[in-house]
Amino acid sequence: MKYLFSAFVFIFMSFSANAAALSKDNFKCGNVKVKYINSNYDGGGAYYDERQNVIAMNKHYFRKLSSSMQRFIFLHECGHARGVDKEYDADKYAYREARRLNLMLNVTEICKEMEDKRRCSNFKTYVNAAN
Repeated sequence: MKYLFSAFVFIFMSFSANAAALSKDNFKCGNVKVKYINSNYDGGGAYYDERQNVIAMNKHYFRKLSSSMQRFIFLHECGHARGVDKEYDADKYAYREARRLNLMLNVTEICKEMEDKRRCSNFKTYVNAAN
């Protein structure tokens, strides 16, 4: 039974090339591929690789995050994949997409993860103006 479950998990992860399973939600970002990477690095959750057109997500880091934070990071990287260059603009993209999809985001939690406090302040200002 243990091996059957492991095989199922492997097959599920293998077929999720275009949709990331994040806390029961599946997200897509156009034709951008999504992959999980195995890394013990805790410094970041995801990045967009323009050359390969893939959003890579750190499994080790992601499993520690709430679903709200996972959503935000994924949508933020999707913004980069859609041509949004600046971090602040990718934050705004993530927030707009979350609202469009009726997803809840925890702005306080998101700001705690941001290293740049000015970025957090700008993000809060944007969220308050959008509501």
